[in-house]
Amino acid sequence: MKLFYQIYCVIGVLVCILIAGVMLLLTGIPLLLLPTKHRWKFGIWCNVVVAWVYLHLMPFFARVEKKGMDNIPRSRGYLAIANHRSAIDIPIILVDTRAHGISKKVVLYFPCMGQLGYLGGALFFDRKSHSARRGVLREALRRMQSGQPLHIYPEGTRVREGQQVKVHLSLVEFCWKSKIPVLPIALMDTEHSLPEPFVLRPFQKMKVSYLPLVEPTDFENSKDFAQACWKMVQDEVGALSTAGGN
Repeated sequence: MKLFYQIYCVIGVLVCILIAGVMLLLTGIPLLLLPTKHRWKFGIWCNVVVAWVYLHLMPFFARVEKKGMDNIPRSRGYLAIANHRSAIDIPIILVDTRAHGISKKVVLYFPCMGQLGYLGGALFFDRKSHSARRGVLREALRRMQSGQPLHIYPEGTRVREGQQVKVHLSLVEFCWKSKIPVLPIALMDTEHSLPEPFVLRPFQKMKVSYLPLVEPTDFENSKDFAQACWKMVQDEVGALSTAGGN
């Protein structure tokens, strides 16, 4: 059975690259002709279509139970923050929020998918460079203030049940200073679609919960704001985990 999933994973990755490649050929040149500051308004839809196909058709055929869709803003910039359990978290959040991610630079070089993400408005940076971190921080704030939503995973890496990692909330704190609201998101069971490297399992059930938007004006300082936003994520993850066990 493991061999079957490994073979399916190879086929699935090839199909993903093919789909992204076709979309890149169809939209790449028109998007490049647009000014960078406006490109995401059109490019995001290309990425949403590709993410929807990946998620609901080939390769995942995922069954996603969604909660709190009405909490997602549609006419303003914001920062979405979520726990991170699997690579499938990205298409789930992208399809529902239309918020691109901030990712390590190596993702930019993924065949077709990285380039399509860049044209659609994703941000990429070198994690080892302090100047690159400062630059992407300034650009992220500028984009959100201009109306573009973005999303990040403060844990910085995929985290399994019970695993402890350092949580990075500096961008959330800067959102308070720049008066940018935050959308907390909780994800559950997404790791079942990608349980280990180079294995992919379709038709899995998973959950996502979009919590009420948190406004900076409701808090007196940036640290309280950031901690409150992240606590909402953690509490909802616990609630989803408890509900799944009943």
